[in-house]
Amino acid sequence: MGFNFTRINYTKIRGIDTKNLLLSFSHQDVGELGVLGDSPNEFDVINFFMNLDVNASIFAFYFSFGVTDNLDLGVAIPMVNVSIKANPLAVVDSYTFVKNDSANHHFGDDAANPVLQKKPTPIDDDATGVGDIAIRAKYNFLKDKGVDLAALAEYRFATGDGSNFLGSGDSRVKLALIASKSFGDFTPHVNLGYEIKNSKTQRDRFGLFIGYDQKLSESLTLALDFIGEYELGDPIKDQVFPEPVVIQSPDGRFTKKVAYTNLPNSLTDNIINGSLGFKFNPKKSLMIIGNVFFPLNEGGLRADFIPTLGAEFSF
Repeated sequence: MGFNFTRINYTKIRGIDTKNLLLSFSHQDVGELGVLGDSPNEFDVINFFMNLDVNASIFAFYFSFGVTDNLDLGVAIPMVNVSIKANPLAVVDSYTFVKNDSANHHFGDDAANPVLQKKPTPIDDDATGVGDIAIRAKYNFLKDKGVDLAALAEYRFATGDGSNFLGSGDSRVKLALIASKSFGDFTPHVNLGYEIKNSKTQRDRFGLFIGYDQKLSESLTLALDFIGEYELGDPIKDQVFPEPVVIQSPDGRFTKKVAYTNLPNSLTDNIINGSLGFKFNPKKSLMIIGNVFFPLNEGGLRADFIPTLGAEFSF
């Protein structure tokens, strides 16, 4: 049995700082259908700066039981706390005010003296609860034959409240093949996995884990890993941003291009991390584990680094 604690400060989305996340809202088409710019109103745009801060703390308990020399069964129960803070700012990019000294869209006062900036009510909320509970089975079907091979099957229940970001909101299945071989104190390993998401908002993933353990002393081992998770299948259409719109005046003298967000429009959110850690055995029945994950690409919602500290006890 054991436990670990992980603290995650999400700082970037596809390489964009969460505090600099921008959403832009263009005016509806009010003139000739399909022609943007024949009405001055269509040049007015509202920019929404999120100034977002997202943090998660995960305290996970896990238990493993050896049914036979080759078969282990286990369960992992995570307790999750998620906090979201935002101090947003809305700004009217007013073409009508610049051109006519009279803003057709504003947050207050009158058109000649418009309020073009507004701070909505700040967001400061958090939730705590059980995350997605996992059950696992690991079978070592080849040992002491030069290469050790094992198969892992894991099922995660949708026990975490997805609406409060405590879980994914959907169950999922992971299958993996694990290979390792020892050369004295040096043990390289490779894991190949496939995760079935059972979700309309998440795609299946292929996992590739390559690394090694290096024994430094009788009680201390260094671990270094490359961890890649690659999305499979077609992109989910609802998660692809619309293309920027081009607004042009009837005489062609003024053109404005409006992107709905400053996030890159990527068809995949592959997650590639590196991991550096250690295992410390102060005594035979106790192992202390620590590692740090660090991103090697800019896909998805990411942290600059993710520290984890835990302990395992054997009976």
